[in-house]
Amino acid sequence: MKNKTRLTAKDLILTGVLSIVMRIIGLIVGLPLMPLMAVAFPLVTGVFVLIPAPVYLIMANKVNKRGVMFVLCTVFGLTYLLMGFAYMIPYMLVAGVICEAIMWKQNSYRNILKNIIGYSVFSVLFIFAALLPIYLFGAEYMIEYGEEMMLMYERIAYSPLWTTVTLLTGAVMAAIGCLLGQIILKKHFIKSGIISAHPRDKAAV
Repeated sequence: MKNKTRLTAKDLILTGVLSIVMRIIGLIVGLPLMPLMAVAFPLVTGVFVLIPAPVYLIMANKVNKRGVMFVLCTVFGLTYLLMGFAYMIPYMLVAGVICEAIMWKQNSYRNILKNIIGYSVFSVLFIFAALLPIYLFGAEYMIEYGEEMMLMYERIAYSPLWTTVTLLTGAVMAAIGCLLGQIILKKHFIKSGIISAHPRDKAAV
C-alpha cells in the first residue's frame, strides 16, 4: 500500500522548484533595497521573507507531507553553497530539522496557524543566518562588502536590542505574508481546484 505521508519524486521536484522560486523572489525584491540596510535593516530583511510567503503557503498546502520544510531549508542551504558560503549548509540543515519538528503532526501543512508558526521560525533562522558570519569569523569577515556594510552588520549583531528587533520584525512580516498567502490560496487555488481542501483534514484551510 502506498504511503501517502512520504514525499514522492514528484513532491520533491515540486518542493525543490518552489523553494528555488521563493529564493529568487526574495533576492529580486530584496536586493534593490540593500542600500537601505544601514537605516532599516529589520524591515529590509523582513521583505526577504514577506514576499515569498504566499509561495511557501501554496507549496505547503499542495504537498501537505512531512519533509517540506526540510527540503526548503536544504535548497536554501545549497544556494548559500553556490554563493561560496559552504559553512551555511549544516546550519540550514539544523534549521530544517527544527522547522520540521514544528510541522511534524499530520496535516500541519494545511493548518494556517501551524504554517504561520513554522514559516515564522524558518524566517527567524534564515534572517539570523545573515548575522552568523559575524559571530563565527568577526566583523572583519564582511570587509569585502565595504566598510559601511561591515560596521552596519557589526552594530546589529552585537546589539541585543537590534538583533531582537530584527528577528521579531522578520517573524511578524513572515506571519503577515502567510495571511496574505492564505487569501491568495483560497481565492485563486482552492476555488479553481488547483489545490483541494479535503473535508477529512481537520486542519484543512
